[in-house]
Amino acid sequence: MFCIFGAINLQAQGGIAISGLKSPSITNTGANIMGSSGTFWVVSNGNFTLVSPFAVNAATMDNLTIASGGSLTLAPATCLTVNETLSNNNTSETGIRVKSDSTGTGSLITATATLTGTATAARWMSAGKWNLVSAPITETVSDFLAANPAIETNGILRTMMDFNPGQNSWNPFFTTGAGDGALSEGRGFAMHIGPANTAVTFTGSLQAGTLTATGLTPGAWNCVGNPYTSAIGINAGSSAVNDFLSVNLGATPNIDPSFGAIYIWEQPDASNNQSGGYTVISNVPLVSPAFNIQQGQAFMIKTTSTATSVDFNHDMQLHIPNLALKSSAISWPVIQLSATVKSQKSTTYLAFNDQMTKGLDPTFDVGMLHTNAPLSVYTRLVDDNGVPFLIQSLPGRSISSYVIPVGLETTAGGEVIFSAKTISLPSDCNVILEDKAAKTFTDLKAGNYKALVAANSAITDRFFLHTSAETINNLPVLPGELNAFMFENMEIHIVGTVTGQAVATLYDALGRVVLTNKLGEGYYNFIPTPGMSSGIYLLRVVDKGVMHPFKLLIRQ
Repeated sequence: MFCIFGAINLQAQGGIAISGLKSPSITNTGANIMGSSGTFWVVSNGNFTLVSPFAVNAATMDNLTIASGGSLTLAPATCLTVNETLSNNNTSETGIRVKSDSTGTGSLITATATLTGTATAARWMSAGKWNLVSAPITETVSDFLAANPAIETNGILRTMMDFNPGQNSWNPFFTTGAGDGALSEGRGFAMHIGPANTAVTFTGSLQAGTLTATGLTPGAWNCVGNPYTSAIGINAGSSAVNDFLSVNLGATPNIDPSFGAIYIWEQPDASNNQSGGYTVISNVPLVSPAFNIQQGQAFMIKTTSTATSVDFNHDMQLHIPNLALKSSAISWPVIQLSATVKSQKSTTYLAFNDQMTKGLDPTFDVGMLHTNAPLSVYTRLVDDNGVPFLIQSLPGRSISSYVIPVGLETTAGGEVIFSAKTISLPSDCNVILEDKAAKTFTDLKAGNYKALVAANSAITDRFFLHTSAETINNLPVLPGELNAFMFENMEIHIVGTVTGQAVATLYDALGRVVLTNKLGEGYYNFIPTPGMSSGIYLLRVVDKGVMHPFKLLIRQ
C-alpha cells in the first residue's frame, strides 16, 4: 500500500499534484500514477517528485515499479520506503533521482530491487575539504569524474584517490579518462571539492538489499563506506534494526576485535577543532549512545587476518535525510587525556562501565590507527595485549584504583603539555599523571603537566595515569618507595619498583598470616584477594631486607 502522510505529496510536471492518497485502488491517468493489485504502485509516463519536509513521516509502499517512460525524484530531505521490491525499468533516461542540497539529502530505502534502469544520487559536499566518500550508485570512476567537474583538476590529475592497504597509504590521484576501476558497492575514496559548496552526482545502478564490500586486504586498514541511498546505523545505540559493528564483529568477525570501530577522517578547521586525524566511533558513548552515518560517507576499518570483505544489510538502513557527513546523534564516566606539542594535539579516552573488563572488550576497547601523524597519545590495556588503544574501557562506574600505561609518539619533540577533561567522573576520583623519568605526580584535575621529550620519540614506559580516590600526597614521590591500595575489595595493587626477591605478606587484625605472595620484578604487582572478610589488614612488603608496611581496609 502507498501511504502519504500529512503534507507529503507527489508533484508531477505540469503542476498536477496528488496528495493524501489513502486507497490502493486510485488511478489518475492525468498524473499517470496507478495503483494495481492492491500493493503495487506504477509510475508510468509522468515525471514525479516526492516533496515533503523531514518533520513529516516518510512515504511508505509495499512495491513500486517505474515504467519505461516514468521517473520518480526524491527532493532533498524527503523519505521513501519500499517494503518489498522496487523495479526501475526506465533505460532511456533516469528513472530514479535522489537529490541533495544544503538542507538535506533524499533518503530511499528498499528491501530488494529489480534494477535494469538508470538512477542518480546526489551528495552535498563542503568546499575546500577532504572527505572520505562512498558511492550509493555503481558506475566507473572515469564516468564519475567526467560528470563532476567540482572535483578539482590539476593537469590530468583529479583530487580523488583510493587507499592502498598493502602500503598503508593513499594511492596517487586519479587521472581524467584513466581506467581507475569502479565505484563498486562499499568501496571508499578520498575526495577534495573545489572552492564552492556543491553536490556531486553518482549515476548508474542503484544498490539495495544485502551487499558486501569485497576485495579487501586481510589484516590491514581498508577504506569502505555506506553503499545505500539512506543513512545506516553504526553502533549498538543506533535505532536501526541492525548496526554495522554488530554485523561485522559477530561469531566470525570481519573486523579485528582490537580495532572494533570505524575511523572517520576529520580535517582540521575552525568548526570541528580537530588537529587532523581520525575520529573513532565504537560502542562507547563518547559523544552519545547512537551513531549513524549518511549516504556517501566512507571510513577506515581494520580487517582480521583472514577477512577479505565486510557486510551491509537492509536492516542497517534508516531515514535521517538531514544528517551531515561525519555525524552522530554520555552517560559513561570518561577521562579525555590530551597531549599537545607545539601546534599539534592528540587525545585518548578512558571510559568506565560495570560490564567492562581489564582485558580486551571488542567495540569498547579500540586500537589506534597509525597514520604517520606528527603526534599520538594512547594507552595500553591494564591487562596488556600489546596494542596501543585510542579508547580503553574499564570496569566500575565509581572508578576504583587503576594504573594505566600512557604511550606518546612525537616527531617534533620539545615541550609536551598533558591535560585532562572529565565527563561524569565521580568527584572523589583523582586523575594523576606520573612521570617516571622526572619522578613526579601531577593532579590533572587541578592543572596541566609539562615535560620535555626528544624529537622522533616513541615513549612507552615513562608516563602512567593513576585513577584513584587516593590523593596525590599518598602516592609515592621518591625512588625506592612503594604504594599499596585495595582495588574494588578484590585485589591489592602494589605500585613501585621491586626486585624478583620481593615478598608480600598480608596479616589480619589478630596478626595471623592470611596470604603470602612472591612479587614479580617490575613496577606493578597485583594480588587477588577473593572472598576475604571485611576488616583492617596489615600488608608488609619486604624487598632485599627493606620492609614497607601498609594498612588496608577491606569492605565486602
